[in-house]
Amino acid sequence: MTLSPSRRLLFSLIAVTLGLSVIEGLLALIGIRPESYLPDPYVGFEGSSPLFVEWLDEQGDPWMRTDTAKRPLFNDQRFLRNKPEGTFRIFALGGSTTYGRPYGDLTSFSGWMRSMADLGANGRSVEIINAGGISYASYRVARLMEELVDYEPDAFVIYTGHNEFLEERIYNKRPKVPARLDLIAGFARHLRSASLIKGWLEPLTETGQEEEKARALLKGEVDAKLDNTLGPESYTRDLLGQQMVIEHFAFNLHRMLQIADSVGAHVTFIEPASNLSGCSPFKSEFSSETSDQDRESWQGYYAQAKQAFQARDPERTFAMLNAAEAIDSMPASLHYAKGRALEATGKPDEAIKAYRRAIDEDVCPLRALSGILEQLRSVCREESVDLIPFEALQFSLAPSGIPGASVFLDHVHPTIESNRQLARMVLEKFAERQWLDLNLSHEVMEQSKQQVLAKLDRPSHALAMHNLSKLLGWAGKHDEAYRASQEALKLDAGLPAIQYQAGLSAFLIGASEEALDHYKQALELDPKHAEAHCNLGVLLEEQGQLKQARLHFQRALDLGKAEHRPRNQDNLARVEAALRVSERP
Repeated sequence: MTLSPSRRLLFSLIAVTLGLSVIEGLLALIGIRPESYLPDPYVGFEGSSPLFVEWLDEQGDPWMRTDTAKRPLFNDQRFLRNKPEGTFRIFALGGSTTYGRPYGDLTSFSGWMRSMADLGANGRSVEIINAGGISYASYRVARLMEELVDYEPDAFVIYTGHNEFLEERIYNKRPKVPARLDLIAGFARHLRSASLIKGWLEPLTETGQEEEKARALLKGEVDAKLDNTLGPESYTRDLLGQQMVIEHFAFNLHRMLQIADSVGAHVTFIEPASNLSGCSPFKSEFSSETSDQDRESWQGYYAQAKQAFQARDPERTFAMLNAAEAIDSMPASLHYAKGRALEATGKPDEAIKAYRRAIDEDVCPLRALSGILEQLRSVCREESVDLIPFEALQFSLAPSGIPGASVFLDHVHPTIESNRQLARMVLEKFAERQWLDLNLSHEVMEQSKQQVLAKLDRPSHALAMHNLSKLLGWAGKHDEAYRASQEALKLDAGLPAIQYQAGLSAFLIGASEEALDHYKQALELDPKHAEAHCNLGVLLEEQGQLKQARLHFQRALDLGKAEHRPRNQDNLARVEAALRVSERP
């Protein structure tokens, strides 16, 4: 009997499907997993270690807990390895805002979500795990999600966009990557056999080799430029590099959605919000085409504008700012000054535009640029993903109508109340989507507020201000860092870390005598504080007290970390050489 062409085609398809099913089953048995999402062609990592490690409780049940080595960057979190039946598991991801700086998990938006859900969940248990990592950018968030999908997530809440320029990245070429998977590629990525063949063949192809060369290699953990320098001076204007970073950010958003989709988890993004009026730019820079003579003229006009602003003379203020802008419109400080002047004269809409321009022209971009926000909004529209309008919330909470010191503690970290309101917005969206049945009544919100704030004692506030001082100093905001350190001292002067930070902050604004006193107090509280010994030695050396400086440099060498040993050895050798010279007859 001869089969018709259509029947032959049908039987061939059935045979191929059955054969493919058998192959897929065998590959599943030996642990081969399908590649359900795109790898990152822009960056690679030198090494990796999981955020969560397994441990057994007294009953022998396996739990996952934040690895000790990761806790300087992450909150200590724990959850059952096998999700309890009926539990809705949420991972909160992002950078230091998600982490909860400067306080920690308790008053982070995920901490508030946990408190509200514990009180208001109707029936279903809600589990919220804070996986926010300090200084984590979108590419590190996406990489972390590859681990978290193994822990049965139901939803990811992602706050990202501020940290995209923290690490040094040099793009060797622009990778050719699709923003979205086409139908065939998407189907193939769900096949174990296709992923296995791709893994064998891709490294051997010219395209695969070129793509590998294009990937910038980053350290396993964050290596922020500001950690290795004295401040924002290490940043220079790089418009092409900025464009590549924004392009990479957009790719990472799609990748996050693909990773979540591989296990059927929901994704909710949070729009990153910035302190507009209460934070000046971190670094202003002239256009490379502006001559030295024009720069001098610009500085003159700018100085006169500041004087006129202080004298409350708006007409002259704007005249001088406009004269400076006619010479060079690129310095971020110009637009920030214009924003302040516009806000002071009752022109909020124009002020907001000026403040945003100041952020976009900031050569050290530690706040989300307009391009970052545009990409996030575009991806959420394109993929029909929820975007929580946190920026709009901050506008509504600010008494002046422009987000500043009333709703931010620094350049990007929200106040405790702003985090609480953000948590409410996220949970309301989850309830609206019917992912959770929640009671978010006024009574529940107030009870949650009282419970969380009751856990914040005076030492907790002191440590928060201490952490804020460290953060501001790290970002080159030395005057603000000093003020935060003074607040920490008022709250708790009995902690050596707070005394040390007060000394460092004082030193960076030129108050050496005050710094010396704080270092001495830190050592009275903790005689083994190596950094206090080192910094005190530097000040004593400057004062010519070489023998005392030598004692402290020796203690710093004996007590300090291994990575500080070369510095401490150099300090000791230098002061000993100076002593030998001074003791010659």
